[in-house]
Amino acid sequence: IVLGPFGDVVAYAGGELYLSWYPAGMRTTSSDLDPPPVRARDRADDDRLRRETHAGLVRTVRGLEAVSFEDSRVGGGVIVAWGRTDIDDHSSGLHERWRIGATSTGRYHSIDTGKLTTAPLFAKTVADRVLAT
Repeated sequence: IVLGPFGDVVAYAGGELYLSWYPAGMRTTSSDLDPPPVRARDRADDDRLRRETHAGLVRTVRGLEAVSFEDSRVGGGVIVAWGRTDIDDHSSGLHERWRIGATSTGRYHSIDTGKLTTAPLFAKTVADRVLAT
């Protein structure tokens, strides 16, 4: 289930859930070419993220009120994406994350992974191109 700019829920076959709530999880944004460092999370940050994610999702997804977030693992990282405005702007470049992949010009190669799950595929694509030259 994708909940627009607010979050998403993924149910895995083994019964685990991936839950995110955008307003709680987005800690900062930057349009700088060299963005500022991201402060490491601590226990208080993780606890806040659990509480706010739970509060946001239970208002939106029926059935999640019965799910305990207390023993959940908090993860995440930096998202790098093209876009000058946030995801709630329909003309934002963030909505063009489908334009991903490996680009090569001569011996120069660049990868726009889109989502983390596509990174290994594009890395192999570039590695094959490098080995072929």
